[in-house]
Amino acid sequence: MRYFLLLMIALAAIPNAQAQFIDATVVPGGEVLTIPAPEGASDTLDVLYRPGATALVSEEVVIRDAGAPSWSWQPQRAGVVRLTSGTLTQNVSVRYQSFPVGGMMVMLIAGLILFGGMVVSLRTLMRD
Repeated sequence: MRYFLLLMIALAAIPNAQAQFIDATVVPGGEVLTIPAPEGASDTLDVLYRPGATALVSEEVVIRDAGAPSWSWQPQRAGVVRLTSGTLTQNVSVRYQSFPVGGMMVMLIAGLILFGGMVVSLRTLMRD
């Protein structure tokens, strides 16, 4: 048991040698990002929005000029994005540019319907 524990600690201490495109795992939406191309990357950068989802998945391909050291990419949607070039892959999270007002409005309307229905049903119950 002791050797197994030592082996697990030793494996956890090994650094992950996978190359990354960008250092950050969270990027701002709406801004043009310059992504440096690491060694082993192809000329195309495949961008997959919401990987693993069954719906609302869209793809985009960013092509860099031959010999250019980086790609220029502007995220179109907020959420999880998978960047792939050649054999290199990295997941990043794209933040909203601003506060999502539409989402708050839907939540407020749903709350009004829910609690409004509860008030009506309680009044009907108490009247009898």
